[in-house]
Amino acid sequence: MTPSRIKITYPAHAPVEEIDLALESGFGGMGSAYRGSENRVLFVHRFEWPYDLIKAQLSVLQEKGYLSWEEAP
Repeated sequence: MTPSRIKITYPAHAPVEEIDLALESGFGGMGSAYRGSENRVLFVHRFEWPYDLIKAQLSVLQEKGYLSWEEAP
């Protein structure tokens, strides 16, 4: 089952401009994005891409240390 949203957390060394760009672009067009209660946390929802593709892309970014992600309740 596809979750209703995904929580993305950026590490402390990530440039704030990069996080802002991800927010403005709906995380690269994956869906709609909004900032969480912390400045380095974004949530993506209302997915525009197939969930399996989103999951694969985020997993690669996580493996490279650019961010961490999880399905949010």
